[in-house]
Amino acid sequence: MSVRSARDRPGAFEAPVNLARRGRWARISLMLVGLLSLARTVITLFLAFDWEMLGWQFAYRVASNWYAVVVLVCFTTFILWVHGAHRNLFAFGTTSRFSDAASVYWWLVPFANMVVPYKVVEEIVDSMEARVNSQERTKKRARIWWMLLVGGVVLHFVSVSLPLPGGGGFAFALLVEAVSAAALAVAALLAVRLVRRVTELQIGYF
Repeated sequence: MSVRSARDRPGAFEAPVNLARRGRWARISLMLVGLLSLARTVITLFLAFDWEMLGWQFAYRVASNWYAVVVLVCFTTFILWVHGAHRNLFAFGTTSRFSDAASVYWWLVPFANMVVPYKVVEEIVDSMEARVNSQERTKKRARIWWMLLVGGVVLHFVSVSLPLPGGGGFAFALLVEAVSAAALAVAALLAVRLVRRVTELQIGYF
């Protein structure tokens, strides 16, 4: 990954991306993920103590099915927002270690996607806060967001690898899933604040 500036990028002086629409859709999908994650936390906790509650089993399956769909939509809208925000860095001559394409494809590379996408977001946050001489703790919140996101995803995969219903460790698996869902709920809400902050800064700048 080489450091690039607007001068090195073909078409660098084209019109910047207007993040208003991308930011709005990203925030909406993130809020839906946060609400569904919170619902999954509550439902999973009930099931951890009484799996035989058929009503909660049904609610769990419905929430899980919708959750998968909403997470996919959120993943898409958030990456589009990151791509637009990163592309705008070149519009005012900021250097970057990543190309526009890299701000997208690193999310899809196993293991590397646990670190590199955060570095892209970190560059965006650092650049915007520095340009307005802001004292906002956006970078700190971004770091907490990423730790909760990665931790929540890892815990989810741990929970699905644990025993199925009927096994002695199934209640523990559900508790792990509840912690995962809670972490992802908080991560989603922090991401909403992050998207709003960066979008406002870039719209105000341009």
